[in-house]
Amino acid sequence: MKLLENVSPFVSQNVSPLPFYLNYFLYLSTTRYRIIMKASAKEVWDPKAKGDRRAIRLRVTFERQPRIYSLGSNRLLTRQEFDNRRTKEAKIAFDEVQANFQRALDIIEDLGDNFTFDEFTARYRQVLFWRTTDTSLFSSLVNIAKSKDIEEKTRIGYNTASNWIYKVFSDDIKTDDITPASVQKLIKSMKYEGISLNSIRIYMRALASIYSYGIERGLTKNDNPFKNIQGLTLTSTRRKNSALDKNSLNNLLLYKPKNASEQMGKDFFFLTYMLSGMNIGDILRLKNNAINNKDEITFIRHKTSRNQEETRIPLTKNSKNILNKYGRINKSAPNDYILPYLAGKTDNKTIANTINRIDKKINAGLKSISENLGIDKITTYNARHTFATHMRDSGMEPGQLATLMGHLSTKTTEIYLSTISTTAIEKSKAILEETIPDYD
Repeated sequence: MKLLENVSPFVSQNVSPLPFYLNYFLYLSTTRYRIIMKASAKEVWDPKAKGDRRAIRLRVTFERQPRIYSLGSNRLLTRQEFDNRRTKEAKIAFDEVQANFQRALDIIEDLGDNFTFDEFTARYRQVLFWRTTDTSLFSSLVNIAKSKDIEEKTRIGYNTASNWIYKVFSDDIKTDDITPASVQKLIKSMKYEGISLNSIRIYMRALASIYSYGIERGLTKNDNPFKNIQGLTLTSTRRKNSALDKNSLNNLLLYKPKNASEQMGKDFFFLTYMLSGMNIGDILRLKNNAINNKDEITFIRHKTSRNQEETRIPLTKNSKNILNKYGRINKSAPNDYILPYLAGKTDNKTIANTINRIDKKINAGLKSISENLGIDKITTYNARHTFATHMRDSGMEPGQLATLMGHLSTKTTEIYLSTISTTAIEKSKAILEETIPDYD
């Protein structure tokens, strides 16, 4: 802080014989002066957010006026985690924002006495939204990609894949320095470290997604070097559409489970099938307020939650029975989970781990059933395909079927999103109840 500007020397011939501090006070009261305070920056627990978990934000203070900025990460921490940076989650969160925080400090230092919020904001936005040059750091692109609304396991995948870039090259590698030749060098290094070809494909897909953010924003004019790599097929390999035909579905329906694991596998296969192919994660996230008085479920499919489009599907009597078998439908407690597995869990990572554990448990039971029936391995993913195939074969229009299944990515689906009718839901319900009259 500079204390005075444009101030003449205090000592002069006209100084009165009063004590020094009184002379100083009189001088300040009669002389034009300005106190100049330099700007400062600090990482803070988001003061504008609500709830027990909040993101780390940047607070810039100038002339006692604070302003809050994003640090490019929406990873949420409790107050205790924020205060105690030694926890694993806090270390990850602070590591994610460190680069942008340091750049904010650099901007403040560079502006010096000429600091204004307008000038700082303009420069910082270039850092935060990565609108600089084609030679910006690849790490900045990684940070902006991770700040998107993505699942926790995707975020972890981005971290792991990008760490390989830094390990083989350097932390300050530029985007345009990553070429097909350097990607081949990266792959060679991974193989030398004993990484499997399948794992390398996964890492390359993650890096291709990160790089795509830069291309979409015009941050680089290069083609994506992580795609179409010689010796690696990076196009998404979708699982075979192995829908069960009606005969196989009937065999599964008649199968008598030998243990609790098989029973759970069978129950949740048919629950997924009867809930329009809803995946296990969305089933576990269902709360009582999702069910209306017409026995319809309205929910937002987690995989496409960024679109915030609701999906409406029928709730059959058999679906109700299975839900009540493992949980409880209780409309008097609208905010309670129907199934108990996620009750009391608020941390995204814990929720994701719980869903993954339950999904594995269900599929383990289905694997055992598959082996006993002597058929190809069955998973809950097959239930989704089975629902789609049977609806289509029963005359369901493709657009309405896509809507029931929560497909929001195609133009055809988008056209039908606003036109899904009660008739389609009732038709779906009728087909389900005809296919499976009673389920025990």
